[in-house]
Amino acid sequence: MPAKPAHVPSKPLHPAEGRVVAAGDRGRARRARAEQDSVAEMFNPPPLPRDPVILEEIRQRIEVGLAEARAGIGEDWDVVYARLFGPSTPR
Repeated sequence: MPAKPAHVPSKPLHPAEGRVVAAGDRGRARRARAEQDSVAEMFNPPPLPRDPVILEEIRQRIEVGLAEARAGIGEDWDVVYARLFGPSTPR
């Protein structure tokens, strides 16, 4: 039987990394890519509304929030973080 040419890999290459992977790794890589895609979708915000009235309301709420923050009204981030994640959770 003739020898296999040196430029042909014995195992398929992982397309994203260009590395040789075993058959069992392909399923794991596929699940990891699907999980990354779902995480990316979570952080993809919806588009802004096109209605000028709603946009103006959003802008006003942002301006009020910024003015309150500049005036010192509201809670410190440390207090909010502790309420959300618990006081002993490291940041």
